[in-house]
Amino acid sequence: AGSPAAAAAAAETRALHEWLPADADGDLVATKTTLAHLRVFDSMLVTGVTPEQLLSRPTVKFVHRTVVAIKHATGFPQGVLEDWPEPAEAKIDFINRVWECVASTLGLAGVEFDAGDVLRCTNRQRTRRLLQLLAIAAVKERGLQPERALMLPPTTASAAPSDVSAR
Repeated sequence: AGSPAAAAAAAETRALHEWLPADADGDLVATKTTLAHLRVFDSMLVTGVTPEQLLSRPTVKFVHRTVVAIKHATGFPQGVLEDWPEPAEAKIDFINRVWECVASTLGLAGVEFDAGDVLRCTNRQRTRRLLQLLAIAAVKERGLQPERALMLPPTTASAAPSDVSAR
């Protein structure tokens, strides 16, 4: 039986592709670690705000920004709109769509999930668990090591088909 500090240290040294859905527990330090692997905080930290502060009370706005950051970094989850959803029903739809992508990728059909808890920030541990599972699913979906899971700028060959379809 290890201490919470020992468990946190072990989580920080483990690569994201080694995480399993069962490892996602909603712990604040573990959530910070999984999201840091995908560099989620690089563009969203404002002076004086730490990842711990953002994760201690993960608002729906923070969840949305995290989903968009992971999508930009990895391409996952596909089909999730990046625009801020309005009104509350659109936020619920957004959260449920994210969960559906995560659950499908990780084989979590039948696992209890309540988008209302995320929207109202009433179950912070479960919201952090969702973010952990999102990071795990993003790496799994990409089929790559975390260092390579981040999307590279498109090459000329890969950009050509999208250029043609845009015309």
